[in-house]
Amino acid sequence: MKYDVYGIGNPIIDLTIKVTDSDIESLGLDKGTMHLIDENRRSEILNFLKDKEVQSFPAGSCPNTIMGLSSLGSNSIINGRIGNGNLSKQYINEIEGINVISRLKSSEGVTGTSIILITPDSQRTMNTFLGNCRKFSKEDIDIEAIKESKFLYFTGYMWDTDSQKEACNYAMKIAKENGVKFVFNLADPNLVLRNKDELFNFILDKVDFLISNEEEIIALMGEDYESAIKDLENKITGIVVTMGENGSKIKHKGSTHLVDSFKVSAVDSTGAGDMYTSGFLYGMSLGIPVENAAKIGSYFASKIVSQLGTKINDETINDVKEFIEKLK
Repeated sequence: MKYDVYGIGNPIIDLTIKVTDSDIESLGLDKGTMHLIDENRRSEILNFLKDKEVQSFPAGSCPNTIMGLSSLGSNSIINGRIGNGNLSKQYINEIEGINVISRLKSSEGVTGTSIILITPDSQRTMNTFLGNCRKFSKEDIDIEAIKESKFLYFTGYMWDTDSQKEACNYAMKIAKENGVKFVFNLADPNLVLRNKDELFNFILDKVDFLISNEEEIIALMGEDYESAIKDLENKITGIVVTMGENGSKIKHKGSTHLVDSFKVSAVDSTGAGDMYTSGFLYGMSLGIPVENAAKIGSYFASKIVSQLGTKINDETINDVKEFIEKLK
């Protein structure tokens, strides 16, 4: 295969700001979740926090994962829709600088932004203005590139508009017809609750690998998800459930693997799940055992939570590469 992972996602510029719990309360936000906002709400939040330092990074859940993969040396693609201003230029320049293969489509309008508020306990509260992301459609998909990829990957965030959903279903159909494995990430518990029945049936029918954190899988299946998940085991190839400091659990072809987390002093949990997925998909693309792929994911996640923001530095990549060599 020419490509490792073909990712479809929302290209977002992250605006990361350290705040207090009282800031979260004053803004009327539900701490630790993702809120979709309009342009007026975006301006309101930024105005309230205008005296605080802001750091900006190219991001978005799926793009983060593809950036992580590319930083490790994977030949991977990001497909999505951006605007035509300075933020879009910044986005493309930065991701191509770490060898991401861009299939981003630019058009008149605004590149999406996410205001990420980090509280002292390292929780992140996301306020996302999708901008041009909502315009992504099936016409934006590179059919031949999907056919030449090992994996197709996207997240539940693509369920927020009919146009995005239609495009992803089309991409998934191409993948299935050409033997490309499809990996799906639930992404957010509130999103799962909004689309619960549809997502469950979609997973049963279409997904090869499901990735979720514990809160998301509970939103989908209830508190007793361990029993409910058995209905999925015979339908899909693998299920990955991440559990923060308690590690992760992988069910694959009738076997269960428990993988410990790596203990670190967390600074910012933003992107932890995305980097876990990067490491896991990187391991899978190498053809190594799933438990070792999960260990790479866990180690990569531990490195990213030790810093502010999701921008991947050379030291982190070198550490992860050394870890991978020890697993081989």
